[in-house]
Amino acid sequence: MFNIFGSSASSSSTAAATFTSASGQTSASSSNLTTGPTEPQSKIRYYRDRGFYRRQNILDVVRESPLCHVAFQHGDTLMNIPLIVAVRPPTEDEEQADEVEMKEVVYLHMNYKSSLVEAVQAGTLQVLTASCTIVDGIVFSPFPHDHSYDYRSATLHLHRPSLVTDPAEKVKALAIVVNQSTGYDRSAAVGLSDPNGTNARGTAVIRCEVKAMSGKQRTGGFKSGESAEEDRAEADEGQAMQGAVPCWVQYGEPVGAGRDVARVREVYEEKSESNRQRAEGIVLADARYKLAGK
Repeated sequence: MFNIFGSSASSSSTAAATFTSASGQTSASSSNLTTGPTEPQSKIRYYRDRGFYRRQNILDVVRESPLCHVAFQHGDTLMNIPLIVAVRPPTEDEEQADEVEMKEVVYLHMNYKSSLVEAVQAGTLQVLTASCTIVDGIVFSPFPHDHSYDYRSATLHLHRPSLVTDPAEKVKALAIVVNQSTGYDRSAAVGLSDPNGTNARGTAVIRCEVKAMSGKQRTGGFKSGESAEEDRAEADEGQAMQGAVPCWVQYGEPVGAGRDVARVREVYEEKSESNRQRAEGIVLADARYKLAGK
């Protein structure tokens, strides 16, 4: 039986102590980064030592995850759909203001025929959640129980959803989607959408504010939080394996043509190497990659 996350009000987690996020922004888990907004529904209930609430760490997990699962209620039906959840960078005014008062804003983009758009237009949707998980290792137990994953997960509790109608904001939101999904400043190569063009006009963008957030992380080998190297010393050669196998996204060679192929190759080679180092560090419980408890 896989004991992956334990039961919690929300599960979530994030990457290294200092690293470049999928959006191309560099962040650090230093003490000057305040916690994100918390509510009762975002507090970790089980394995509390794995939880973290620092806003930048949580948002970086969302940025790095290719997709989030967005859950909401449409009429009498509970819905859960995979979407890119694009995190809006703070404005200049927000960066200069007290971080506690900073509003986290995310954008969801989809077709106008989406049930989520219908729910927003009907005015019946007040709250929704977005959650994602990144697997960093497979944990092996010598017993039938206690197999698990090393992971980082994030949960955002969203409210005040609204359709973006301002053309300028919509263009900026679509650029955030492009840059986050590709993992670097792709807009520098392809430009911005024409606000009056078919693509921009035909794409629905929903703006949501983050009411609460939380993160959760497991590191180490068979014993959570302890290096998998310890398993080598403790394990009996005659037993089934105990330890962990690092997992990471390894990108291949670009297939296609264009003036920036070399740049694309460079970006994903760097990302692959960064992913490898982080995953290997996480199964070794390297403190540089620890987010839990922060």
